[in-house]
Amino acid sequence: MDYSSLIKQYKKKSIIDFDSSSFEKVNYKKSDIYKIIPNREPFFFIDEITGIDLVNKCIVGKKYINKNDPIFKGHFPGFPVYPGVLQLEMISEIFCCLYYFVSKNTIKILDNGPVNLRATRMHDALLQYGLFPNDEVLIATKVLENNDLTFTGIGQIIKGKDIAVLVIGEFYIIE
Repeated sequence: MDYSSLIKQYKKKSIIDFDSSSFEKVNYKKSDIYKIIPNREPFFFIDEITGIDLVNKCIVGKKYINKNDPIFKGHFPGFPVYPGVLQLEMISEIFCCLYYFVSKNTIKILDNGPVNLRATRMHDALLQYGLFPNDEVLIATKVLENNDLTFTGIGQIIKGKDIAVLVIGEFYIIE
């Protein structure tokens, strides 16, 4: 797959079709997400899941960048900007949520424990706009390819109407 052409295609437009008839609105909070991914505070970066589309294999969540996050004390004091590596972690976490729903072919959270994926590679990443204290962003991911061993997808962080971050990542399925 030509990842560079996907980066060009999606650096200005959303990977999600919010108007698709298969896009289901959901309202999963942190306590729900804890059931499907193993991450916990302080390394947990999703506030909620707001939509799932199993037909097109995509998901959307939200994150509020809290001005009191301790990361801002040391990451560019005087000009606080949210670290890019943590932005990639946000996308990875929502991608793990997507894997959960796609692999179980449901938008419901079942009581069967969290998924077990590991990021193995970021094929390409583009950080176009900074995230700052008090920003609220959408985090979206979509499956590009998957098989019994790996799950590859494209992810975005959308700030207002702008694509702030775009990444293509690959994950190894441990289960």
